[in-house]
Order: sequence, then C-alpha cells, then structure tokens
Amino acid sequence: MGCKMFELLFWVSSVLCLACSGRVFKPADNYLIDCGSPTKNTIGGRVFMADEFASKFLSAPKSVVGNTSKSITSSDASGYDLSLARFDVSTENHVLLSSLRVGAPLVKEFSVNVTTNSLTITFTPSENSFTFINALGVVSAPDRLILDDARTVKSSMGFQGLMWQALETVARVNMGGPMVSFDNDTLSRTWVPDQSFLIEKNLASTVLNIRSVKYVDGGSTPEIAPASVYGTCTKMNSLGDPNSNFNLTWEFDVDPGFQYLVRFHFCDIVSTSLNQLYFNVFIDSLMVVRDLDLSTYLVNVLGAAYYMDYVTDSAMTNKLRVSIGPSDLHDVYPDAILNGLEIMKLNNSDGSLTGSGTASTSRSSSKKKVGAIVGVSVGLAFGVLLLLAGVLFLFWRQRRQLACRRESKTWVPFSTNGGTSHTMGSKYSKGTTASLNSNTGYHIPFLAVQEATNNFDESWIIGIGCFGKVYKGELNDGTKVVKRGNLRSHQGLAEFRTEIEMLSQFRHRHLVS
Repeated sequence: MGCKMFELLFWVSSVLCLACSGRVFKPADNYLIDCGSPTKNTIGGRVFMADEFASKFLSAPKSVVGNTSKSITSSDASGYDLSLARFDVSTENHVLLSSLRVGAPLVKEFSVNVTTNSLTITFTPSENSFTFINALGVVSAPDRLILDDARTVKSSMGFQGLMWQALETVARVNMGGPMVSFDNDTLSRTWVPDQSFLIEKNLASTVLNIRSVKYVDGGSTPEIAPASVYGTCTKMNSLGDPNSNFNLTWEFDVDPGFQYLVRFHFCDIVSTSLNQLYFNVFIDSLMVVRDLDLSTYLVNVLGAAYYMDYVTDSAMTNKLRVSIGPSDLHDVYPDAILNGLEIMKLNNSDGSLTGSGTASTSRSSSKKKVGAIVGVSVGLAFGVLLLLAGVLFLFWRQRRQLACRRESKTWVPFSTNGGTSHTMGSKYSKGTTASLNSNTGYHIPFLAVQEATNNFDESWIIGIGCFGKVYKGELNDGTKVVKRGNLRSHQGLAEFRTEIEMLSQFRHRHLVS
C-alpha cells in the first residue's frame, strides 16, 4: 500500500447515514481511499479508490506520494524519515490523536456524530515534522448503533449524552471463538479472540452454537454484532462441580483519566431449558448486574441476542477488568457466559481523546459529499497486510437529530388556553423575549436546549433528581438552569410535566425560583 504525506491539512466533506436496507446494512456513504496508490485495489469485496481520484478531498500546500510494496524501516518519499513523523489528528469538535509517532503498523478507529453537511479532518504536524497516512475509510453507520444513554457503573441514574461524544475503539472481542474478519461482519469490523485478554485461562471453556442465535424485538441486531459473535462464548469451566465458586476475568489496557463505554454481548447458547443459567457481571470490582437470567430478560426464549451498555467513571489506572461469575442463588448450578465485548474511550470535557491538543476550526469549502465517519490507518509497513487492516469503521447520525436540525432555532410557542404568544429565541438566535405566565407555555426545539447546555456537557451538571439531570445553561430570557428528563426514570412524562409546571409558577421569598 502507498502512503501520502501531508504538511498541513487533510479534509473530507460528508453527509451522515440516513438509511439501512434489509438485514444486511448498506451504508449510505462508503468512501475507502488507498492513499498513495496509483490504481484502485479490491480487498474482500471492498474497493479502495486510487489516490488520484481522492485528491479532490485533499487540501494541502504540499503533498508527497510514497509507494512501495516492501516494508520500510527508515525513509521513503524523497528522503522523509517516517519514523520521525509526529502529528495531531482532529475534527472541528474533537481531538482524535496528538503527538502521534508511529513505530509499527497501527490502526485507529473513531466514531463521531456529524450534525452538518461537512466534516473536516485535520492532520497537523508538530514543529519541524510532517504527517502521513496509508489508508482512510469514511463510512456511515446504522442510526441505532450507539444510543444516547447507557447505564453507569456506580449510579442508578444512567449516563446521557453519548450522541455527542467522540469514541475511540479500544477493544472489540469475540469470546470463545476465532477472529471475525470484516468479510464476515455486517459492518466490516474485526473481532479478535479473547484468549490474550483472559486471566486464568484454565478456568474457562468455550462453546460454539451459532445456529441457536435468535434476533428478537427489543434485543440486539445483526448490525450490533453478527451471529458469529453471539454464537460463541467463553464460560466457567465448572467441570461438573456444583461447588465451583470463581470469576472469569478479562483485562484491557486503557488510558487513565477517561471514561469508557463497555458493551457486553450476551446470548444463552448453553442452556437446554429456561431459567437454568443465572450469573453476575462485574466491571473492575463493582457488580453491575446480579443474577442475570438471559432466557427471560427479553422474552421467554433461549438464544436471544442481547447487549448491555455501561459507562465507567474516569479510569484511575491503566487497566480495566470485566468479570463474570456464578450467582448466589440457591439450587442454581454455578456457571456464567460472555459472548462478546466492546470497549470505547469517551472524549474528555475538552473534547479530546488524548488529553492534549486542540480541535480544528478550519473549514474548507466542500467539493463533494462523502461519509460521516472518520477512520485513520497509519503505519510504517505499506504491504497488503496493512491494507487488510487499514479501513476503519465509524458512525452515525440519528434521524431524530437530523429532523431536529431542520427546525428553526427559535422557540415555538403554544397557548394553554387557545390563544397565541410571542416567540422566544435562544441566546444565539433572534426572537422576541416573552416571559412564562399561567396562560402561556412554550414548545422548545431540542436544538435550543442543546445550545443552552453546551450539548448537555457533563461538566455543566449541577444536580441530579428523580427525573433526570439538572444542567446550568443560559437561555434568551436569562434562565440559567435546564432540567432534562431521563427516559429510564420510573416517573412518566405526565409527572415530569407536572413538576416543571409547578416549579415554574411557585414563588417564595425563602426559595430560589
């Protein structure tokens, strides 16, 4: 594979995924670039365009093309020493990589939610250095691949705001089975075997039963994970001993100071009847699920594919462990299974996935609309093996978010007594300010609330109640608090609205309004 060196700016314009057709996902946008190659290449049915056809996506004051089929240890392309290259990679809103120096073939995968019709990816060299890239994949993904909320490890309130995070894939693991390559995955992902992460391998056994996998309403889908993942598992090696009492644990390298999205994939492919399998699930030393019974978690059926999302607190060490172990319930045979696992790093409050660097603010003019997802592959080896690993999958856009942004940024009023009222703009948009009274209410587009809370920035939270989180925010009328309902709350919309209406009208000299 070739490479392309950039001294300043690499950019791609994009639209987001809007469609999914049938059981096999077909991305609305699928741009694969073999950087530096004079011809197109086809790998596993995927066609990588030649560099000359991708040049319209590039904006750089100078570029140098390097092309060789041999591994490179020191230099290429007119004397550039690739081992000395050091650079940052960022989008308009997020820092993906900073001060990156590549000493071996490296694949990086990021997932971002793009809400405009263009996406700028900036490669910024460090002082007296340069940047390079071997392959780039920009691919849209299913709307529901990543939802906005997840459970949290320590709090029952849950985490909201995943839609606005940049995510870096740390691990994607197929428990109990072989590697699942992009040829066999519905979204062209690679799932690696779990043996290298498993602690105490002698405590584990594996099961293969792909035919028993069922996709049911409310559960997982083939796009979330293929049957080749749900149809294998690593389980407790109890050896027929009803007194077995141990956990299976996997350990992963992580960067301290960041939160992580941990996605568990479960499918009961081992039981012969319902209510046979009960087990506990842990992240580090904290139990996140007790007495999990997969056969009845969704519907009374065995083999139903299911996944659970958890967001951790900021990591305190460079290791993250996940474990499964037997239930404490009486008369239950000690067993536990895990079919698959994904771990993704969340950006910090500065929008960075590295803890340093700044996001790009440059916006080049768009020449063509391409995919919404940013994939970057860099390395020192330019052979076919790197090409096989070099196309990356990222995601996504919710149709709901797209529809929201088609609305005006002003607040649309409605009257509770059939009358009319003025409009009210957000602090960034124009509109006539009108105060809320007993006869008039306002329907507020989601975008206006988003603006007021900096996209529901977690660092802006000032409290959490039974309905959801309370954010500090500044609206057009001077209001400085915004409360967001939590769909996982046991309280309903009617109760939430009653509380808001009461608090909006209640006044007392000893209480803050």
